[in-house]
Amino acid sequence: MCVGPVAGISMEKFGKKWTMVLLSVPFAVGWVLLGAATGPGMLFTGRILTGFAGGAFGLVAPAYTTEISETSIRGALGSLQQLMVTFAILMVDVLTKYISSWRTITWICFVVPLLLGGLMVFMPQSPVYLVSKGRDEDAKRSLQRLRGPRFNVETEINSIKDVVEETKNIGSVSFKTLITQREYRTPLLLSLMLMFLQQFSGINAIVSYTTSIFRAANSSLDDDTSTVLAALTQVVGTAIAVAVVDRFGRKVLLILSDGMMSLFMLLLAIYFTLLHNGKDVESISWLPLISVMGFMFGFSIGFGPLPWVMNSELFSKEAKALAASLCLSFNWMCSFLVVKFEPDLEELVGNYGAFYIFSAISGLGAVFIFLTVPETKGRSEEEMREYFLKSNQTNRRPGIDNPIYQHAEL
Repeated sequence: MCVGPVAGISMEKFGKKWTMVLLSVPFAVGWVLLGAATGPGMLFTGRILTGFAGGAFGLVAPAYTTEISETSIRGALGSLQQLMVTFAILMVDVLTKYISSWRTITWICFVVPLLLGGLMVFMPQSPVYLVSKGRDEDAKRSLQRLRGPRFNVETEINSIKDVVEETKNIGSVSFKTLITQREYRTPLLLSLMLMFLQQFSGINAIVSYTTSIFRAANSSLDDDTSTVLAALTQVVGTAIAVAVVDRFGRKVLLILSDGMMSLFMLLLAIYFTLLHNGKDVESISWLPLISVMGFMFGFSIGFGPLPWVMNSELFSKEAKALAASLCLSFNWMCSFLVVKFEPDLEELVGNYGAFYIFSAISGLGAVFIFLTVPETKGRSEEEMREYFLKSNQTNRRPGIDNPIYQHAEL
């Protein structure tokens, strides 16, 4: 939960690229401690370091992607981070199925931050960061490398300079300003709510207790196969999100995602209600697998990647470091609360009761997004600031086709 402010400060001082290179160090050290652990102290320290670095990437990677990508493909590139996360989960689940030694798997994971640190050194710096530091020629070269040797970057560089100059005139945003001025407070509350809905959909409870769910349902699948199927579903769903997010936009996918999660979590709750009441569920023994995979797919097409994307897109540049880091910390706090207390919730209301609650949260989340969340596809940080500055509850109409922001889409 402390990674947000630390990552935000590092991004401002060193830039997104070098922050990611620096993060590869605690990542690598953490895996070494885990692989060579001789006691609980090394295990705890290694887990803290890898958790710190992994959490920070949830903020830094989307911010870097937003600043280097063209507007037309920003959503797809921003969603690639979540695709890689789901692929990594699938990889570890497959390794676990065939490799019995957790230390061997740990040392395999150790290779990843080495590749990250080594390869990121050769990536270009963000042109936005370079311009903000007065390094205009370096920014031009960086943008030329990103867009290609034949692309005329002058217009885009001038646009970046205008944005940076305007940001400097506004100055940095304090926490007080963030929560008192509408153009900053509204996107902050929206991003916090998206982070809440992501975690309180129950995703980490499902991921963490997949095997327990299938055991409780008397599934014939072995533990490893069930977790691999769930992970594979996430990869497929996220890949689809990457392919369509810049065509359909963020809002439609978020509503669809919450709707699917609510439906499949409800089906899972109904199954366990029948099981708890002693009903014969032999004829629908397939329902838990379908429900979990459907839930995973629904999460992956929207709420997996898009809260991270919108955490970078909702805020103007002067507010992004502070606001996005606060939202990141809030996300991991919510994740901790769900994983920590979900078993206690099951003891209180039963597993089916917990699933009903998660289903209701996702259903209400879909309504919330429909009514309040604007589309960010094709819109710059400054356009979003102007939107939140001018909009208010009396002149905004709910729905997908809100004319207040529709005219600004590209």
